Amino acid sequence: MNGEVYVANENGFGSEYIGSIGNRHVVANNNQIVESVSSGVEKANDETNALLRTVIEYQKLILKKDTSVNMDGKRMDKQISKARRNTGFSFSPA
Repeated sequence: MNGEVYVANENGFGSEYIGSIGNRHVVANNNQIVESVSSGVEKANDETNALLRTVIEYQKLILKKDTSVNMDGKRMDKQISKARRNTGFSFSPA
């Protein structure tokens, strides 16, 4: 989008910005510009926060997922602990 901006009534208090956005002519004072930018930033932050909440929910689901390994219907971590107690064998995955 193309545009131009000119400053009018520049006295430090209540300057106006005159310009065009596309084919439209616009006039805005400093407060209107601040409000507009703030609104845009707030909307972007809301969208980002919603995405982060979704990511956190998926991470919680992953953490709750059962990741145990079963072999012959027995959990491997329990079998390895039992073997270690009975024989002194220490299993270390490569």
